Amino acid sequence: MEYFLIAIFLFVSFALIAGIGFIFLTILSRLKEEKALKSKSKIDKTHKVPIAMTNKSVNIEQLNKTKEWYPFEEWKKNFFEFQMEQYTEKNCNRGKEIFDVLISELSALGEQAEVESKTALIEKAVKS
Repeated sequence: MEYFLIAIFLFVSFALIAGIGFIFLTILSRLKEEKALKSKSKIDKTHKVPIAMTNKSVNIEQLNKTKEWYPFEEWKKNFFEFQMEQYTEKNCNRGKEIFDVLISELSALGEQAEVESKTALIEKAVKS
């Protein structure tokens, strides 16, 4: 009987230790995911998109180059990796479409267009 009680005590002890370890590892995993998301969401201050927009011109060639910096494919991965609803393929494709249209409309407007016209297009894109 004594061995039986010792065996039960050891089993319960190991089960508690394993449960605590599992909870600890789960919490640690979630903290790492949150840290990864925060680091991905921070804007790198050294990374600058090459845009030259002044009161007089928007360099169309540079504007088209911004497409190389689109984050949408990376965001789609976040949907699967972190279960983040806002990064569905549909939402990311819509965001890409909005930026493509904006760049196209700014290009059609021309480099020497008035600031008010450019601002109106940007405002329209933001409201999309």
